[in-house]
Amino acid sequence: MLRDRVVIVFKANPVKLEGLISFDENAICNFARYIDGEIGVLTLPEGKNISLSFADDSPEWMKLEENGNNRFRLLAGWKPNDPDADGRIQTAHITISDNGDQHSETYIVKRQNWGLPVVKINGTWWCKYNLRGNVKTFSDQILVSNEPTRGSLADYMSSCSDNEFLAVIGDQYQAGNQDGLNLIHNGEGFVYDNYNTKSDNFGTLDPTFMAPDGYEIPDYDDFRFFNWGNNSNLAYYNPGVFNNGLGQRLNFNVVERTASFLGKEYGPINFYDFEYEGEHLLLCGLGHQWSETGLAKMYIIFATYGNSSNTWFIEGSSQSAGAGNWFRYSVNNQNKTRTIRCVKTPVEYIYE
Repeated sequence: MLRDRVVIVFKANPVKLEGLISFDENAICNFARYIDGEIGVLTLPEGKNISLSFADDSPEWMKLEENGNNRFRLLAGWKPNDPDADGRIQTAHITISDNGDQHSETYIVKRQNWGLPVVKINGTWWCKYNLRGNVKTFSDQILVSNEPTRGSLADYMSSCSDNEFLAVIGDQYQAGNQDGLNLIHNGEGFVYDNYNTKSDNFGTLDPTFMAPDGYEIPDYDDFRFFNWGNNSNLAYYNPGVFNNGLGQRLNFNVVERTASFLGKEYGPINFYDFEYEGEHLLLCGLGHQWSETGLAKMYIIFATYGNSSNTWFIEGSSQSAGAGNWFRYSVNNQNKTRTIRCVKTPVEYIYE
């Protein structure tokens, strides 16, 4: 005796998906953080089409790049100095359909839109401010939406209050500890809270580990642009000019001010404003800590990637001391604290 029956056959989705992108049961991929670059590769069977769409008020922050053989790279982009890069959610819709737009399927991709103020100098996007707080927490940083000034940063740093200066100049860091060390006064002198006598090495640690998503620790070549050798004396020029080691002409200013923090006199502080083709990068810091009680107030060591022992630093001194301000690349032990000034990790797609 024959009985009716239903045969259900399960087949794999013919669309092949590779990379960081992954969809849940609701066809949503929510990265829940900032991400850019290639996030996935989709390979379509013959007879399928793919398209991207965005809400009317949304920038086209992702794009599809055909890579041959029905393969499409999905690229998340970046917008320099985006005033909307304040953590808001960005959404894109991926639609896959048959020829004639029949039998369509829609998938949703979301990310948080974060960004730091940057300036482009000689092809490199430099962050305008030192890091502070947790290096991975954008809300701890100075964002485009909360910059202290949209004018000359050098003018602002020269005239702002001591408290404003301290808020802008950033924290100190030891490699491996993603939380910034705050300046304190222990009753005998200034030190950095939670200084550790042992730390990892910025020179060998992944350069993205101690930076917000999408940014990284600079290397030798990044800093080399701002001097003419590995041991350059900026002296006390205000203004000054030099040809760097690549033959490019830079203007610069060495600016000295005195400050008091936490109700105690800190003393003189120098900052260094470099200008190239109309763009400015201001380098600054509150010195570094080299032992449990030792603080070198005018000796700024920058976190530098790519060498286990050598780092870039500015060995500063007050004009009254007369020893100059030396921009150097040489040995510094890994336990000394660093100032972190990031650069943007290169990204393929920059959107309007």
